Amino acid sequence: MPDLDLLIFAYNDGSEFHREAAEWWAELVNGTETVGMPWQVSNGFVRQMANPRVVERPWTPAQATLVVAGWFGSDAIVALNPGPRYLEILEEILATAEATSRLVADATIAALAIENDAEVHTNNARDFQRFPRLLWRNPLA
Repeated sequence: MPDLDLLIFAYNDGSEFHREAAEWWAELVNGTETVGMPWQVSNGFVRQMANPRVVERPWTPAQATLVVAGWFGSDAIVALNPGPRYLEILEEILATAEATSRLVADATIAALAIENDAEVHTNNARDFQRFPRLLWRNPLA
């Protein structure tokens, strides 16, 4: 499961991490494992790639949506939706991590990953390491 930060780096050629993240994403999408894509990450990608505070040369939402549509057109990528244990897992990790509102978005991704036995790929170790039982790694490290 990709986190939003890495996807922004992969598509934002103004990012210092662009080359590494673009290579990581290409390897992941063209690899043999299934890539679970949370809708909140896809929606965040559309929102952030159009944000001039995030991207030096912002895209239109329509441009970003075309990229997301391409992801879901790939055999490697499947949409991940919350299942029956999602809220229980989310409540547990929010309580255990003593999460504030700032961590809720990351906690939702973590809960989805735990429920689906998935590993989150992120450049945000500071936040994701706080969630118990979560498998995560930083492919840029």
